[in-house]
Amino acid sequence: MNRPVVFAVETILRSWLADTDLTIFCGNWNHGGVMELLPRGRARLTDAKYGAPFEGLRDLHLEDSPHHVHLDLGRLTKAWYVVTPSVCYGFRPSFELRLTVEAGDPLVDFGLGLALSHPYVDGQLRPDIVKRYLRRAAEHAHQFPAVASCVCASQLSTPAVRTDWSVLDDLLSNLGNEHPDGALSVREALQGRKMIAHQST
Repeated sequence: MNRPVVFAVETILRSWLADTDLTIFCGNWNHGGVMELLPRGRARLTDAKYGAPFEGLRDLHLEDSPHHVHLDLGRLTKAWYVVTPSVCYGFRPSFELRLTVEAGDPLVDFGLGLALSHPYVDGQLRPDIVKRYLRRAAEHAHQFPAVASCVCASQLSTPAVRTDWSVLDDLLSNLGNEHPDGALSVREALQGRKMIAHQST
């Protein structure tokens, strides 16, 4: 097990769990189901409980509840910041973190996902929380370049989505210089997005 990688993934995961407006999810729509938890600030990650070869095992608990998720951070070695269309928002962008195995495709198969629960209010993108998401992506890409990456799925070219990306492009252009290498990797991933025509039915 690669202890620095486990430390990196655990650090990234804990930074997300501090948010109160958070959705935790796992599963694959191709397999017919997705599970979601809404912790509302009550999610807690245990410390290491075991020695080798199980040092990467952690439990994700909800306070005052028996519900929990078992995680092996020795296997979930990649942390992907993913911007992808979501049916929950009418195929407008969702802002997520997905943990995968080493060769996993975050757009297809992942072990655990976390997302901003409410990136929109009154039909408008919330630039404050999305800005925080982008800054966190840049920070983690800077701190843990072998672990943290950013990827953008193809986006539907609708008026609402184009408006969202106008806001996002402004946020990206002003992404601070605190972590310039991380900010560059985030900008390159998102500004290189592919827009596809929306097929109305």
